[in-house]
Amino acid sequence: MSDIATVRDVLALSDLAGAEILGGATGLDRPAHDAHIIAPHAERTVPERSVAFLTSGDSLATELSLPGLAERQTAAVIVDHDVLVSTRWLADRFGLPLVRLPADRWETALAVRVHLRRPLAERGLKCADAAARLALADTPSSVATTLAGVLGHPVSVLGPSGVVLAGPGGEPDGTITASTPPGREGGSRLTCAVHAPSGLSDSHVETIRAVAGLGLLRLSAWAARSSLSAAWDQASQGALLTHLLTTGALDGPRAEQAVALGWQLEGFHTAVMVRPEDARVDRSLVLTALQNALVAAGLTVPAVPMAEGWVWWTSTPARPTDAQQALRANEVRQIVADLAEHDIAAGVAGADYGIAGLVRAIDDAARLCRIAGHAPGRRPVETASDANPRQYLLTAVTDEQARHRAQLLLEPLRSAADDALLDTLNVYLLSECSTAAAARRLGVHRNSVLKRLDRIRSLLGVDLDDDDTRLALRIACRAL
Repeated sequence: MSDIATVRDVLALSDLAGAEILGGATGLDRPAHDAHIIAPHAERTVPERSVAFLTSGDSLATELSLPGLAERQTAAVIVDHDVLVSTRWLADRFGLPLVRLPADRWETALAVRVHLRRPLAERGLKCADAAARLALADTPSSVATTLAGVLGHPVSVLGPSGVVLAGPGGEPDGTITASTPPGREGGSRLTCAVHAPSGLSDSHVETIRAVAGLGLLRLSAWAARSSLSAAWDQASQGALLTHLLTTGALDGPRAEQAVALGWQLEGFHTAVMVRPEDARVDRSLVLTALQNALVAAGLTVPAVPMAEGWVWWTSTPARPTDAQQALRANEVRQIVADLAEHDIAAGVAGADYGIAGLVRAIDDAARLCRIAGHAPGRRPVETASDANPRQYLLTAVTDEQARHRAQLLLEPLRSAADDALLDTLNVYLLSECSTAAAARRLGVHRNSVLKRLDRIRSLLGVDLDDDDTRLALRIACRAL
């Protein structure tokens, strides 16, 4: 719906009652943007699409002004005197409405200008009102509430991927959005979504966008403060968690710090740990995506950094039932699926009681997280309820000590000039020590495999025909 005013709309104003159209009636639908009082011979200075009030009372001067006014695409010409027949004919030729109005041109021109500029004036008043109210809004919720009060429509604040940070969700017909630029410095993209009815005028829509833009300024300031606060909290929470896992207790100032950070320390704790499989990934981007995923899942718990990833836990006064534990595991699976682009693996521990139980739950979640993954034979999410021999075997080859021993054992192959030795040993063991099968999988001649195996025996000083040696080497290859 357009709100562009026309000459016909202007002539319908009560201030122009008694106006008489002398000529150019075919141009009554010309758009009118402003009103100006024009002195004789100054017609070429009038802005385009203006209603021109001529100060001249001379009929001939009026006629001489019409060509210049027509060239400036003037919306209409208003005079206070009668004109010559030739002037009327000229107005008809240009399709330029020529109107006689026996009234004070100064007051009438002001009334027309106010009418034509009303959308802009209303926009300014709305923005001024919004700016004053937003000065006290410092959270997404308060910004959404403030904007809704100014605009009279429900407002939502959305984070990356459309995560609802405040206000109603969804995008019904008529939703008007304003967003920070993608990739802006200082944080993720933020959007104000105004749930307005469809069919609003263009001016009303622009006013909504202008007010929402002011809301984005406040949200950007909130995001910057939150980013600094989160960085500080991440550092302090990481140090506090390290102390808890090392000592198994939180006393005095550290206990106060844990309470201030919003940690739940009482009841039964279900711990979850997640880690990106690629150690080279930008951890800040993964953390932002993880926090948004937690919010989307209805979880407001902090994600505390650990060496390999992040851990969080939920706490309940009573021990969770099997169904509740299964629900938590499904929530984690959904979070991992939502973060598929980051290749996230996760471990979900069983519930344990008290601070000591929290330490055990976090340790167990870390253990399960280490054996989770997307490689063949792994699962993206490992849970305590899935405990089976497979998990114990995977734990044995993902343990830090096992990895360290594997590195020591296989270091001669890792540092050898022939970088195919370690791969050949692994494939040979996976092929049940068949040189022919290993050659096919490696795409080389069987004699090449035999030569490499001789080199491996020499570097490691082991007997590859010994069953125990083969088992130890297989575990070491898996642990790397």
